[in-house]
Amino acid sequence: MSDGDWHFLPGWEGRKEGQAPHGAGIITYVNDVGYQAALQKKSTLPEHTIVVKENYAPAVEGNKQSALWPNAKLAVVTVMYKVKGFNPEANDWYWVKYLPDGSVDEMKGMKLAGKPKGCIQCHASGGGKKND
Repeated sequence: MSDGDWHFLPGWEGRKEGQAPHGAGIITYVNDVGYQAALQKKSTLPEHTIVVKENYAPAVEGNKQSALWPNAKLAVVTVMYKVKGFNPEANDWYWVKYLPDGSVDEMKGMKLAGKPKGCIQCHASGGGKKND
């Protein structure tokens, strides 16, 4: 993302190793609203914050594989958007998981957008730094 309103999430600059349920390699961006709050070490990100995470699958190079190599394949793009009043039980986050072609991913016939249980449960458990 090259637009001036987007930044790497502080502490997560560049491609980093990821962990389930996200990709083996991740790049995390945040819009300016969330970036400014993160720089100020706010405990809760404000409404209108958007977090975009590119999730990469491992690529094979020689006899090793890594999602940090430049030829790793984009697996999915996950997005969190904070909308006041949308989802009070999960701190008003709207989640969506996109496939590389731009379509919304599905699990068991349900689109992974809005209030996906898996996203909410993982973030509430602290697996995703809670629902801040």
